Amino acid sequence: MDGKYTFEDLNKEVVKIIPEALVEFYKTLPADVFGGKSAEPKEFLQKTFDNYLESDDWEKRDSALEIFDALHSFFKVPDYESVKELIIKDPSEFVRASGVKFLTTSYPILFNSDIWHLMTPELDSIVRRSFLHALENLETPSTIYLQNESTLIYYLDDDDTFIHDKALSLLKRHCNFKSANPPNITTTDIFSLLTHQTESDETQVKECYGD
Repeated sequence: MDGKYTFEDLNKEVVKIIPEALVEFYKTLPADVFGGKSAEPKEFLQKTFDNYLESDDWEKRDSALEIFDALHSFFKVPDYESVKELIIKDPSEFVRASGVKFLTTSYPILFNSDIWHLMTPELDSIVRRSFLHALENLETPSTIYLQNESTLIYYLDDDDTFIHDKALSLLKRHCNFKSANPPNITTTDIFSLLTHQTESDETQVKECYGD
């Protein structure tokens, strides 16, 4: 998108993305906040959705991520670390899932190095689905899958059939995995997996900086 798009053009795209509950509120913002529709579309929308991302309302945070993802060529998008922080800490599973989708599109190289660390402790099915979709879209060598095979095996132990089947498909494709049934996973196993992932991340950082 570029400057030839009018405010009305962009409005039509935006209201397709934000929840119905926010559409009418959003349409009032130019007059209420920026003094009328004479505001430059890019400036207005950038400020609006930057503010949405900081909102206490999860629907606004989620909408901002969806819009930055879908219309990223028009906006200055959020920085990588701020969205990564949302994936780790945001209380809304919908916001975390949208954060995963956004980083897959906007920061694929950086996200490729962090995704395993981020997906290991995640328990919500909506976010897990988003992580598995991301893995299918990121260019990840099979050697990395082999190093993180235990995380996908951990995902096999999920009541969500989609998650089980998608994790199994990735294991078979990249790790030559044979079993259709997950092993019994205990709390100790999960703790060990998380600890191993943290140690692996620390090792990669040391290798990068030569410490």
